Amino acid sequence: MLSGALSLIGVAILGLALATLLMWICARLAGVESVTLRASLLAACGFGLPLSAALKIVLAAPGSWLGLAALLAAVALGLVIIRAAYGTTWGKAALTWVLHVCAWVLLSSFLLRLRP
Repeated sequence: MLSGALSLIGVAILGLALATLLMWICARLAGVESVTLRASLLAACGFGLPLSAALKIVLAAPGSWLGLAALLAAVALGLVIIRAAYGTTWGKAALTWVLHVCAWVLLSSFLLRLRP
């Protein structure tokens, strides 16, 4: 039981580290000047946590206007947090957000291809 909990904690820490690294790379590619690991950690959390919460609402009530509103609010909150974390413009924050989404889609599809 304890090893299962420790492995979940390890996976969570590894996932957060990967998300931070990807956010750092995406922010650098978007042209953000003040990219630090601390800002990337904040931006990665601000990107992922609202989206995962909105996904729960979308999956609970498919086709609902509430799900769409939650998804739009999650995107807006993610953009606000990325902009605040890096102290950058809206355009660079939006480009960072889009690049981060693309990176996760590519990584997820690669990992799904590796699944037997």
